[in-house]
Amino acid sequence: EKLHKIATQIKMEAKILLSYHSVVLRAGDIACLQDRCWLNDTCATFFYEYLNEKHSPEDQLILLLDPMTVFWIVIENDEEDLVDGLKRLKTLTKAEYIFVPVNDNDQNQVPGAGSHWALGILDCETSVLHYWDSSSSAGNKANAINVSKKLINVRKILNQDEESQGGKLKTQVEECPHQTNSYDCGVYMLYFSELILQYLLNGGTDLGSVSLEAISPAKVTEKRHSITDLINTMIAQKK
Repeated sequence: EKLHKIATQIKMEAKILLSYHSVVLRAGDIACLQDRCWLNDTCATFFYEYLNEKHSPEDQLILLLDPMTVFWIVIENDEEDLVDGLKRLKTLTKAEYIFVPVNDNDQNQVPGAGSHWALGILDCETSVLHYWDSSSSAGNKANAINVSKKLINVRKILNQDEESQGGKLKTQVEECPHQTNSYDCGVYMLYFSELILQYLLNGGTDLGSVSLEAISPAKVTEKRHSITDLINTMIAQKK
């Protein structure tokens, strides 16, 4: 009977509730949005897909790399494979800013194994990686730097820019609100992403001056609930 209950629970968590662009949300994914739960790659990728559809940032040369693509870049070290995999991103070679949502997963064969989220944004003109972390994590910063260096190099190859100093990167850690628990990092990262994207779309250019002070623990809980409501609305509309 115990095994039957476990099997039933696994089946329930695996049930597909929503397909949205490249993301398939299962019951187990949506459960990650409950209070006191850690956000997984699928939930984070869903919100990035939503931001892409809502704001069309590519029109203003802003590229939002989804978390699953970022994880692939972290673990892929073959230059030819990186170029082949990333050249499909039509905005990559022209983007002025590239969003890099990153976790601290360093287990190459285990997607979703990380325990902390942070946000990097690569300013392609200056080769500066701006970095926001709601709880200092060496693993996240190292992965963000790793991805940014690879992006600079791939852009150099695709743009056939022999004079570019590909991979020569500067990192700037930015001030941001800090989480007060161990599980809200993913929601902070998504909140940072949304507000900074709005800043850039409104014509802002100084990423070091973006104010995120309005983000409080209570606001983060509200954001968690609003993402859940957004998904539930989409599910209802599909029926």
